Amino acid sequence: FSPEQSAEAVQREYNTQIDGQPWGVLEIHTPLVATGVGSRSIPPGVLQAELAADGKGRRRSFLSQSRSEVFPSEPIDVAVYPLPEEGRLESFSGLVGDFELTVSLSKDRLSAGESTTMSVRLEGNGSLAGMALPEFADREGFAVYDDEPSSLGRVQDGNFEAVAVFKRAIVPEEEGVLTLPPVELQIFSPSEEAYVLLQGPRFEIEVLPGEGEAVAQPFGEAVPQVEQAEARDILPLRANASLKEERHKASLFWMAVGAGPLSLAGLLALLGSVRGREKRVDPLRDLKQRVRQAKQLNSEELSSLFRACVGFAVGRSAAGVRRDDLSQIQCATLRAEAEEIYRALEASRFGGGGAVDRGRVVSCMKDLLEASS
Repeated sequence: FSPEQSAEAVQREYNTQIDGQPWGVLEIHTPLVATGVGSRSIPPGVLQAELAADGKGRRRSFLSQSRSEVFPSEPIDVAVYPLPEEGRLESFSGLVGDFELTVSLSKDRLSAGESTTMSVRLEGNGSLAGMALPEFADREGFAVYDDEPSSLGRVQDGNFEAVAVFKRAIVPEEEGVLTLPPVELQIFSPSEEAYVLLQGPRFEIEVLPGEGEAVAQPFGEAVPQVEQAEARDILPLRANASLKEERHKASLFWMAVGAGPLSLAGLLALLGSVRGREKRVDPLRDLKQRVRQAKQLNSEELSSLFRACVGFAVGRSAAGVRRDDLSQIQCATLRAEAEEIYRALEASRFGGGGAVDRGRVVSCMKDLLEASS
């Protein structure tokens, strides 16, 4: 077994009465994914507690003696069965769980060379880690390119829930009526103990005369000024970047200065070179400029910018930011504000919760950058 990577452990704390005595109860829910078949055992949980030396359960003063005790739980034996061969297609997605598939199209009437966005939402009680949208079996007459999927796992009322959203741009190349093949996913349903084929609708697009040839920009490559991209009905494309690269180069430069004597002219030339390079690629200055223009961003772009600011504050890339990373924010007030905004943006991202206060998000981003500068 391994912990589900997309979900965080959830704690629930409350008080109850047992035999007339008050008890505090702490429940910790950690979703696990079975990674091997056969007779398996989930290791016991371990609680380490600090007790007063007098055995009465609490200290009487700062100098009181105390002792630590460890309380293990019982291991849990589990039988993990292999997936059956009968009914499995070669295109089996590898998903195990009970899922619902929803597919929609942003528009079904456009010009040749123009794009429409297909939104695919997959929701269920199984792990979606590493899930990728299957390719269309037939792609004649149109081009396709995909955005990075967004996914979220959580524990709700003791049950694991996962949702993933995929964005796929469809670019027709010829005028006429274009019929898109349906999105198909085969899963294994534990409740039905059988393979199930999830299938989206078959869309028809009316393609009007236009440019004709579609030119698709691949995802994951550097695209200058991507926030101002035009003629694309899809979320902005972003490339991964390291926020630590320039700091590392600057530190190597000062190590070189200390390692040996340099002439004054050479030192000034190097300083000018480093400063000029930093001026062009300084991530802090770039983030501050983007925050000043945040009013022009849509909700998805605002969420991405917020993650980038959090990533800069804790020394991680925006794509690698997790909720646990917020605990690294030094200021307690700013940390609490960032955690609340993080939850609100995540809920809004998947169609839940209320509207996010844009001004509050911008103010928090500014505070994160100021605290990191």
